[in-house]
Amino acid sequence: MSCTETKRPGAHPALDLYLARQFKIARAFAELPGWRVLVLSAEHGLIDGGDVIESYERPMTKARAAELSKATPANYPTSGPVFVYGGSKYRGIVRDWASDRDASDPVEV
Repeated sequence: MSCTETKRPGAHPALDLYLARQFKIARAFAELPGWRVLVLSAEHGLIDGGDVIESYERPMTKARAAELSKATPANYPTSGPVFVYGGSKYRGIVRDWASDRDASDPVEV
């Protein structure tokens, strides 16, 4: 999941911080057995949907996307399919991470 501009003020689990409709759907998937929902945050990088973070204002710029693409985070999934939902910058970052890990291309939804 990509982060979104509209957020609640204060600190919340990532899946509760963002107010866009897709996060309601993501919360439902996070409750299913075998599913893990991660959020690609312009501020924090790849975080677990349950990680508590403070509201922030940082857009995903080309420069930030290039910075995040350089190093695959340790919490990037090592098995199973990876589904990615987000704009082109976010999808590009996840494709770069998959390539770095010699993993299958993420499924874009």
